[in-house]
Amino acid sequence: MNSYNCMSCPVCQQGQIQKHFKDEEVTYKGHKKVFENYPVLACDNCGEEFVSAEDAKPFDKELTAFQREVDGLLKPDEIRTIREKLGYNQTEFARLLKVGAKNFARYETGTSPQNRYLDWLMRILYEHPETIRTIDPGKSIAEDRFDMKYHMQIETKSNMY
Repeated sequence: MNSYNCMSCPVCQQGQIQKHFKDEEVTYKGHKKVFENYPVLACDNCGEEFVSAEDAKPFDKELTAFQREVDGLLKPDEIRTIREKLGYNQTEFARLLKVGAKNFARYETGTSPQNRYLDWLMRILYEHPETIRTIDPGKSIAEDRFDMKYHMQIETKSNMY
């Protein structure tokens, strides 16, 4: 254990905060995942544990991927493929879906999961690209983008919601 900048404990005010690594188990909707070597700050007096935002950041994408998997949501690369096949850049697709451009970028980078309704809408647009004309009447869809040889398999889960 190394001292964490000689910081005193904000709980007991007597101990020193020290950083150590442990396996941290997370449960989400009844599913468990273990994060190995998870950095934890702990008081050497009262035992209170903390996690700094900076230390947790590398695990955020892994946690989001776990949540997506449990919820049966599209993965970031699937979202990007759908957007590109439909001929939109991130900003245009975000506008079409009625979400902020920064939020949409987070879905594609894996730092934040999309909600299930947005996920369903993207799946529908992918499977039935002609429906884009209902949402975006000015958009022309190149039919060759949806040639079967380019068709991406998106897993359909019957127990999604």
